[in-house]
Amino acid sequence: MELKPLPHGEIVASLEKTLSEGAPDFVVFMSQTGVRVLFEAAKARPGLYERLKNRSLVAVGPRTRKALLEHGVQDGLVPHEYSTRGILTLLAGSSTRRQRVLLTRSSEATDDLERALAAQGASVETLVVYESIIPNDTTSVSSFLHGLENTGFRAVLFTSAVSALNLFNIAEKLVSRKRLVELLARTIVGAIGPVTSAKLLELGVRI
Repeated sequence: MELKPLPHGEIVASLEKTLSEGAPDFVVFMSQTGVRVLFEAAKARPGLYERLKNRSLVAVGPRTRKALLEHGVQDGLVPHEYSTRGILTLLAGSSTRRQRVLLTRSSEATDDLERALAAQGASVETLVVYESIIPNDTTSVSSFLHGLENTGFRAVLFTSAVSALNLFNIAEKLVSRKRLVELLARTIVGAIGPVTSAKLLELGVRI
C-alpha cells in the first residue's frame, strides 16, 4: 500500500475550519503517518502547530505515540489495547458525551470508530490527511506470495482491514483469491483489532 499525503494547504484549511468551530477535546491519531503528515502541515501556519500540540492527543499504539514524542508531545494518551476498540474504551473513561473528537485518518479508513464514538455521545469530525493508494508495482506482493509458497513465513500479521483488502486486490493480478486463502492457511495469521479480524474472516482467511 502506498501512502500519499494530501497537499499541506488542503490539510491546513480543513484543520483551521474545524478549530474555528470550536477546539476539539481530543485529537485521535490512528497511525504514525497521520501524526507526521498533520504536524508537518501545521508547521506551515504560524500558531497552528502549538494549538494542535496543546489539545489532548490520543495515539492508537506505541509507534504512533513515538511519532507524537518526535513532535514534542510528551503526554499523549495510549489505550491498553492498540485498536479501535482500545480507543473507544479509553475515551469512554473520559466521558466523551458532548465532547468534540477529531479523528485523523487515511482516505480508505472505515467509519467504524466515528460511528462508535458518536453512539457514545461525542461530536465527531474527521480529517483526511493522506491517501492509501494501491501501487502499480506488484514486486513486493509477488515476493510475499513466493514466501508463502515456500513456507518462508512462520506467521503473518495484518495491522488494518485496509492492508488486508489491498493485499487481496493486488494479489488478484498474480493468483486467484482462492489460492491466496490457501497459501495463508499454511501459516499463522494474526490481526490487530476486531475490525481487521472481521475483514480477514470476510475474505475467507482463518485467524
